[in-house]
Amino acid sequence: RHGHNWLSVGRLAPNKGHALLIDAFAVYCRDYDPQARLLIVGKHDRRLARYTRALRARLAAHGLATSTHFLDDVDDAGLKACYLVADALVLPSEHEGFGVPFAEAMALSVPIVARAAAAIPSTVGAAGLLWDAPDPRLYAASVARLVRDAAARTALTAAGRARYRRHYAPAVLAETLLAILGSGT
Repeated sequence: RHGHNWLSVGRLAPNKGHALLIDAFAVYCRDYDPQARLLIVGKHDRRLARYTRALRARLAAHGLATSTHFLDDVDDAGLKACYLVADALVLPSEHEGFGVPFAEAMALSVPIVARAAAAIPSTVGAAGLLWDAPDPRLYAASVARLVRDAAARTALTAAGRARYRRHYAPAVLAETLLAILGSGT
């Protein structure tokens, strides 16, 4: 059998919470699904090579190097494919402005588990499981609930699709931009 897929989207940088992501994935693999896979999609910055090496070392220490895939140069079709195979988008970022991956996940019916920090709560609203505590067990249990509880997953993805249609669909964004430009502000 194939395991469940965790997806993380965003550049590889310390504020993105990759250490917490990896620790949560380790708990998930240990307690719920040893066959799970972690897809980390994001640009690698050569200036942060030490950070990337530290993430790989952390994965190796957990015995998860072969179940984690770093995907650096992903085109739009490849990114969409990652969302389509994902059981959850897991982003424990410490701070974000508007997070495009959240809107993408909502549009593609991928449930969200994220940190309730900075602009993330206003972007995601009730369309995701958001946590204040940086507790790996909490993130692991959240993904486990979403993959095991079809009703919870369906409710969250429906809320995400509705939020996307109301706030982030291209026609809505165009209308908002035109309204702003028309108001002179």
